[in-house]
Amino acid sequence: MKHKLTVYLFLLLIALPVTIRSQLPFVEDFGDGTEPAGWSFPSNWQVGSVGYAGHPIGNPSPAAFFYWNPAVTNYSERMTSPTISVDGAEQVKVFFDMELDFYAPGGLEGLAIEYRTGDGSWNEVLSYEIAAGVSVNFSLSTQAFIANVTDSIQLGFRAYGLNSYNINSWDIDNVKVKNIPSLIDVTIISNNQINSAQATVGDLILLTFEGSTVLSSTAAIIGVTQVYPVNLQNNVWQTSYTVQQDIDPEGPIPFVIMFTDNSNVDGTPVTETMDGSLVLIDNSGPGPFAVDTVIVSGGTIMGPVWNSTNTAIDVSVPLPPDSAVTSFNFTTGNSLTFNDNKSLIIPNSIELRPLSALTVEAWIKPTNYNDWEGFFDQATYSHSQPDTTISGYGWVYFGSGWHFVIGGTGVGTNSATVNDFPVVATQTNVWTHIAATYNGSKIYVYRNGTVVDSASTPFNSIHYTNLSDPVIIGSYTSNGAENYFNGKIDEVRIWDTARTKVEIQGYMGFPLTGNEEIWLGTGKLMKKAMVI
Repeated sequence: MKHKLTVYLFLLLIALPVTIRSQLPFVEDFGDGTEPAGWSFPSNWQVGSVGYAGHPIGNPSPAAFFYWNPAVTNYSERMTSPTISVDGAEQVKVFFDMELDFYAPGGLEGLAIEYRTGDGSWNEVLSYEIAAGVSVNFSLSTQAFIANVTDSIQLGFRAYGLNSYNINSWDIDNVKVKNIPSLIDVTIISNNQINSAQATVGDLILLTFEGSTVLSSTAAIIGVTQVYPVNLQNNVWQTSYTVQQDIDPEGPIPFVIMFTDNSNVDGTPVTETMDGSLVLIDNSGPGPFAVDTVIVSGGTIMGPVWNSTNTAIDVSVPLPPDSAVTSFNFTTGNSLTFNDNKSLIIPNSIELRPLSALTVEAWIKPTNYNDWEGFFDQATYSHSQPDTTISGYGWVYFGSGWHFVIGGTGVGTNSATVNDFPVVATQTNVWTHIAATYNGSKIYVYRNGTVVDSASTPFNSIHYTNLSDPVIIGSYTSNGAENYFNGKIDEVRIWDTARTKVEIQGYMGFPLTGNEEIWLGTGKLMKKAMVI
């Protein structure tokens, strides 16, 4: 039995300015077991190796942690990093390891991840929270977010709640702040002998780009085809594609470039050139045509002789229509706003019930979130822990983020808690792309095209209890009750394959063409698709 000293402290702390400035890349692993210079450790925040009942702190130990003892009530205590110069960057990526060692159900307890830039106020970007009466441990995992910055960034890890007695510790380790790689030059041309900005069947398209830093890996999609860039020299990469009649529609050919630097940080996928160049595919140009009218300006025609006082002639040429367009702009489609009494029901379809492979992805912008709320439901699930009745699949929020839940075939394979499934945390009031893939043995979850968590499954096929159940967008049913999503949802897509990282990154920012097997999303009606 756990015995805790019930001496409660009511603290008024004044945060002193941090004068130490660090540079990118910034790394803090708390490895020497003492409080690093420039960090603040108010209240129960400290650095150590062992928590309650021998619990190891960190990955590896030691690490920073907020300890339960001495017990504090109605608390909000922020551990802060030194101010970190960002070298002129507009965005940086922050990584950290987080774990909750939980004690017993009680009141609300949480951990907020925050940052501020320059002299600005604190911005909360991620939150991990335990509702009153809920028992849960958040296992050690690496989390990340992108911060918009000016000249500097300071990180905050704020423990809050009603009574720290309800937890053992919040653990933080391996804090890193890194530059996000970018491209400094992107061009696209064709080998068309008449016009390098035009291409027809058989022409070769060359896509060339250069990284702002050394890139360890790259990938690209031109049109709908994955291509493979090679490093020519000095971090200049190039790939090519041959135009095909039945695959490439007329108009500017789209492309996506994905890239990762040598510290394993993904850059933001690039879809436009730096110099405004494009290649226009025109496989069916206009045929022969006749000039209908010649209009003389400044002279008169007398038989075969043109008596002119001016050399200008206006020729009116009615051109036949051509299906190629010279430019296009992707416009953001409509999204649906959901609240406490709104959801969308999609009738049952066998195409929405894949068995051995699956990808579900969406753009979401939560206003807030509470346990057991969801935005996609094709599942049967109860609050009981562990649940032995899971079937289907769906996205549900619990504790630390959005869990992708799957029920499998076979006796005993469904006995699981929600925390056995991979989880991805998202910010409120920010559009985030999340995706989950299942390949028959393992689930991966992605945030903005990057894998953030995974879990193996004891089954190799998805089980559906009731084949007549619809798909529900905007809520999640648990214990027979609908728990509604609050926020906006767009571009919900279901695939009967486990999409790769390149495929997820490459297409998450584009509307689909209609040739995909299954798509469920806003916009126009697709082949084998339903429209939200």
